[in-house]
Amino acid sequence: MGTTSLFNFLHHLGRAFNPAPARPATTAQKPTVDLAQANQVLQASLSKLASEPDLKNFLGHLLMVCTDRFMAAEAGLWRYENGLFCLSVSYEDGEIKHEGAIAHPGATRAIARKIRNQDVLARLRKREIISDYPEDFATQPVYEHFRDYFQQRGIQAALKIPLFLGDDLRGILVMRFQYRRVFMPEEAELAFALGNQAVLALELTRLAEVAQSAAITEERNRMARDIHDTLAQLFTSILMRLQAASLALAEPAGPLADAQANIERACDLAREGLANTRRSVQA
Repeated sequence: MGTTSLFNFLHHLGRAFNPAPARPATTAQKPTVDLAQANQVLQASLSKLASEPDLKNFLGHLLMVCTDRFMAAEAGLWRYENGLFCLSVSYEDGEIKHEGAIAHPGATRAIARKIRNQDVLARLRKREIISDYPEDFATQPVYEHFRDYFQQRGIQAALKIPLFLGDDLRGILVMRFQYRRVFMPEEAELAFALGNQAVLALELTRLAEVAQSAAITEERNRMARDIHDTLAQLFTSILMRLQAASLALAEPAGPLADAQANIERACDLAREGLANTRRSVQA
């Protein structure tokens, strides 16, 4: 990761730990209580992020917190990669679900490729919470493949929190409601703070995937070197056996038994090498 990306990553880390500015003492009592509760939610979520080894489980936990805190029907985290939005983690039907088990149609790559994202991207670039309602579901192209799902589940509002790392859009945190929902300013602050934690988890997941890919590539290269060395030794042995057989057959009264033995041994070595190569490739 370059210097700029690292700076942005640390900048967002700071924002996640300090999600809301201090309020003056004259602030009304109810928002102050809400802020205290919000800080408790964030601290608990950060503790989960620090202690959970599987970041996918943390993202599921984060969606569960969002659903509970904002009284949503369900929530989902969409990753934005290579120009596509794909639903990778969802909290629905009271359960954390990952790809392969998610009911929402946005989890399938076939649907993800059909979603028209240009209008969505333009709205997300404003870095504001996007609030959509049934009239938007009926008219906006992005909902074309989700309308039946929303109708079946009685979804009346979808609130989207854009997830940025620096200037890079990394995804969307979406909460869906079975009633018309609008976020108050304090709720919006908490939603963005939880979104920042999701960005951290996504970035850590990406870095882990890069490291794993590098490790797999290195292991494949090691196996290729081992196979190359093994085959080189094997072919040398086969060549020596065949040369010995050729010399024996070249003599008018050469020992045919020796030639036959060398040829048979060369065949054995070839079969042995083929079996070893297959085992190495399948390992």
